[in-house]
Amino acid sequence: MKRRILANALILFSLLFCPFWLTAILIVAGVFIFPRFYEGIAALFLADLLYGIKEARFYGSTAVLFSLGGLFLIVLMYVKEKVYLRNAS
Repeated sequence: MKRRILANALILFSLLFCPFWLTAILIVAGVFIFPRFYEGIAALFLADLLYGIKEARFYGSTAVLFSLGGLFLIVLMYVKEKVYLRNAS
């Protein structure tokens, strides 16, 4: 539990003070380390709230990162569970 809280604090710090690619790497690492890492989706939502701009390609939406990143993280969590279940058998 302490590791998860520390990881969330590190992701929040990275989101506020580091380049986005470092935050993205930390979120993907969190998905692989922790089960059901929904905090990554919350971090993407916070990133869109802080730094999101309207994208003409996405019909003026500012939640592009949250939408695409959240979908990617959900698929990644699903694949991770399937791989672990296949290796456990």
